[in-house]
Amino acid sequence: MILKTCLLAGGVLAILLIGLSSLSGVKVEIVNLGAVTMQNVSVDVTGASYPIGDIPAGTSKSVKVEPRSESSVSIKHSDSTGKQHNLFIDTYIEGGYSGKITAQVKNGKITNVKQNIKLTPID
Repeated sequence: MILKTCLLAGGVLAILLIGLSSLSGVKVEIVNLGAVTMQNVSVDVTGASYPIGDIPAGTSKSVKVEPRSESSVSIKHSDSTGKQHNLFIDTYIEGGYSGKITAQVKNGKITNVKQNIKLTPID
């Protein structure tokens, strides 16, 4: 009986830890305020790239990023002429952070950034 209780408690604890760890990660939303589609968009953090595809004019897309260490955040994309752009978001995140960053992009430049980032209690 004690063994079953311990196994049940261990299983519940494992489920809780898995659920809480899924709370970490930062959602990065990119809003295309320009007149043309942003092509081949990815959000890059130190050590990882998160491709999100094309973002048509007047729309947005988002992706959850999970850096493993201290990290900057950048947006890479190409325009309709094929020119590559690498836009750095003026922010800092690292593993265990959670929240949201919204970056507005117009004509190949970041025009506004809103962020609500915090350290997740349990990682």
